[in-house]
Amino acid sequence: RLDLSPCRWMWDLEKIYDLQISDTVLELLMKEMGKLSSELQLGLKVASCMGSCVEKSTLYIISNDVGIDLNEVLEEVSKKGFMDDVGDRFRFCHDRIEQAAYDMMSPDERRAKHMRLGLLIWSHAVIGNESDEMLFLPLNQINRGGSHLLSDFNQRNTISSLNLRAG
Repeated sequence: RLDLSPCRWMWDLEKIYDLQISDTVLELLMKEMGKLSSELQLGLKVASCMGSCVEKSTLYIISNDVGIDLNEVLEEVSKKGFMDDVGDRFRFCHDRIEQAAYDMMSPDERRAKHMRLGLLIWSHAVIGNESDEMLFLPLNQINRGGSHLLSDFNQRNTISSLNLRAG
């Protein structure tokens, strides 16, 4: 709305964030994301697997595995308007942007990425520090990947025990 004193436009950010974006806009977002470099696309895919926001400390763990600094990558993604840099984390500007990033992957690629991220975070965060709070993030990723992707019997047994403990 136009505010005459002083003369300027006033935005109701709450209403803007609550707007529903149509599927056509989702397709446009996916097309724009497809024009990004492979590193920026990877950053968006990893972030979308983690949810609406991802902690920078988690990105440091994942960065070693993927061979790029995901914090730098998501900073660049933020400059392009897909995510916001909010102190100790990055968050998607809108849930449909998150969905567009997630939809850039096939269902099999999503499951594999969830499993890989979960096992990676679990190996860094849980082993040696088995607090209950540290169970939820990696187990959520592993469970979204699906236990059928765990080929090692001992690993399946361990993950089952951790799920029981988390429950």
